[in-house]
Amino acid sequence: MSPQTMPSETEVRPNRMEDPQALEADARLREDIRLLGRILGDTVRDQEGADVFDLVERIRQTSIRFHRDDDKPARRELELILDSMSISQTVRIVRAFSYFSHLANIAEDQNNIRQMRARSSAAGTPRPGTLALTLSHARAAGFSGADLRKFFAEALVSPVLTAHPTEVRRKSTIDREMEIAALLDRRERVQLTPEEAEASDEQLRRAVLTLWKTNLLRRTKLTVLDEVANGLSFYDYTFLHEVPRLHCTLEDRLNEGDSAAQGEVGSFLRMGSWIGGDRDGNPFVTAEVTRGTLRLQSSRVLRFYLEELHLLGAELSLAAHLADVSKDLRALAERSPDTSPHRSGEPYRLAVSGIYARLTATAAKLDVETTRPPVGAAAPYADVGEFKADLDTLYRSLISNNSRVIARGRLRHLRQAVDCFGFHLACLDIRQNSAVHERTVAELRRGADCAVVGRTAQCTAADVGLRQVQRRNGGGTCGLPCGGRSPRQIRRRRDSSMHHLHVQGDVRHAGGRAAAEGGRPGRPLGPQRDQYRAAVRDHRGSAGVERHHGPDAVAA
Repeated sequence: MSPQTMPSETEVRPNRMEDPQALEADARLREDIRLLGRILGDTVRDQEGADVFDLVERIRQTSIRFHRDDDKPARRELELILDSMSISQTVRIVRAFSYFSHLANIAEDQNNIRQMRARSSAAGTPRPGTLALTLSHARAAGFSGADLRKFFAEALVSPVLTAHPTEVRRKSTIDREMEIAALLDRRERVQLTPEEAEASDEQLRRAVLTLWKTNLLRRTKLTVLDEVANGLSFYDYTFLHEVPRLHCTLEDRLNEGDSAAQGEVGSFLRMGSWIGGDRDGNPFVTAEVTRGTLRLQSSRVLRFYLEELHLLGAELSLAAHLADVSKDLRALAERSPDTSPHRSGEPYRLAVSGIYARLTATAAKLDVETTRPPVGAAAPYADVGEFKADLDTLYRSLISNNSRVIARGRLRHLRQAVDCFGFHLACLDIRQNSAVHERTVAELRRGADCAVVGRTAQCTAADVGLRQVQRRNGGGTCGLPCGGRSPRQIRRRRDSSMHHLHVQGDVRHAGGRAAAEGGRPGRPLGPQRDQYRAAVRDHRGSAGVERHHGPDAVAA
């Protein structure tokens, strides 16, 4: 197939000054910024006094004259104002303009969303940056829906979240900003009555005042696990809902007009993270921190699944005498510990209750606290595949019994989420400086040379792991080519990489395909790369990773 030249967005975007929609959007943006600026100004006046408000306004108006009109006297006036301020005044002024920037950014984000909606709803050819246009280019190049499904079955896109100390934002401020954005969106999309508009104004004022009274940053030093929790908050805002939705939308697009060759799209978009696993130059990322990170990730995704199951059970009220069910669904319902007579004739609810009970037991096994108890005791899932299989039973029963539209709702998105996030939520990169890796490889290889005929007592991590070796040797030396040092002595080295190999073995508790990823050096490993990866694979296998995950649980 000949290569296709795809037009850039700038080539097809009309002149903004000639686009009525763009001009209208800009006018709405100015209205939103004025609204939020007015509310912030009222807040500053009420909380800090009229003198602070007057000073803010004087600086703002003088700055506008200077920047817009290149007014030199305005610049000198501005310098005199700023130089004459006390520290207390300076702090208040900086806070006022900082919060105004935050509010203006919220308005700009809403304006971008507004314009994207306008472009999506406009009739005609698909717009740049949309999934529809991308797929139309692929089809024009000769790729069928089956070709693209095959591609996505083997593709992997992994956005990776990283921690940066200068970009840490408090969840409290993010929540308020999200609230303000939601209020602006509602004002835009809903025709409010005068009473509703008044209530909306009060909600905006309440959110802005709360934001003004909240520190943008904490004054205490953040720990690595604080950074982990901050990163995980974005899953609630975006990833847990939008990643499954993207896969489902793509699947629908690929299945359009080709009923004979329809199929599901593989989960190619899988989240990754360095937060809690990046040890390159960060001494605070210890083995215990990495364990805590994996526990927090599992907690976030399992609680999401449990909440979705609770809502799904409320939705699937189908009665047995009004809706046929499959044989597998009937068996799943019969295994449920739910004995309520009110649900005895509702097989889907019985099945969901049983799934919820098993997932709650799985959460307890993984040290995840839950808030809503199950209807009864049940065995935990051995792995995420068993959980997915039960959801598939629900889905197939609905599809085969003329309830496809129900299956395509919450259940479809939950199945997709489980396929994308597993029990581990995101693949955690275990990163370390390659010099430390090389020393670790040397220790592991030195021990690997220390074998007794018959393989009854070895120092090799490849066969039994360092802990098992220590038990077999009683903590003593074996007198072979390892130099006389016991595994206990090796593990007491100042390098904690051995401990992290054990963490990667213990990662079986996190579930899923790839809960942790090792072997990401801070500088090129050179010829030691393959040796390190082989040693890591050997040790992790001995620690029992495959018992819970399967062979792909931890990628070297």
